[in-house]
Amino acid sequence: MNVETWKIQIKKGYLEYYLLLLLEQKERYGFEILEQLKDGDVVITEGTLYPMLSRLSKELVIEGRWVTDQTLGHPRKYYRLTKKGTAIIEDMKKEWEKMSNAIQTIGG
Repeated sequence: MNVETWKIQIKKGYLEYYLLLLLEQKERYGFEILEQLKDGDVVITEGTLYPMLSRLSKELVIEGRWVTDQTLGHPRKYYRLTKKGTAIIEDMKKEWEKMSNAIQTIGG
């Protein structure tokens, strides 16, 4: 068994959850999401984040809106949870708690 492979699989599993937790707090734009993930010791690339945001938008879990800030001079796309996304994150929280409790019970 390779622990590095296991870490990659775990990261793939919780990355979407972490992203939705960030968007549950407030709407955010792509670079801000990358920075927040990095602050949480989750380093991903734009090549991973933006396809995930696109897929979640197509699945109607999140929605994006373009905002043009005159002080920045360029538009940013801000993402937020939809009603469907809010329901999904609640289900994910329950499942995370169940898994966490099971691990703590087994691991002592």
